[in-house]
Amino acid sequence: MANVFGSITAFIDKYLIVGLSGACVVLGIAFGVAQYRLSSSQADLKDAETQIEVLTDKVLTRDVQLTLKDTTISRLESRNAERLVEQSTYQFDLKGILDAPAEENQNPVDDVLCRAVSGTKCLQNN
Repeated sequence: MANVFGSITAFIDKYLIVGLSGACVVLGIAFGVAQYRLSSSQADLKDAETQIEVLTDKVLTRDVQLTLKDTTISRLESRNAERLVEQSTYQFDLKGILDAPAEENQNPVDDVLCRAVSGTKCLQNN
């Protein structure tokens, strides 16, 4: 009976060592695959971080461009308002010249030039 138990324990010891060795090999391979996937994921993460930085720079550039466009639009609108005021003033002066009595309007071109230069009414009596 001792011989049977001895052969069974020898059989179990032999295959237990082989089984444990196989399990260690399988665990080593699994660890290697996990490490490879982890390094691959880290590379993908670095690529994603780089893309995020590039996109952040693009967004900041676009934000600056929009700010400059808004500033330009604001300045153009204020300059347009100033020009409209100037234009209405000039149209009022021109209307005054065109509606002036005949004695004040003997030479309207000279009168317009005189008013443009001096800002006062000019009577040209030739």
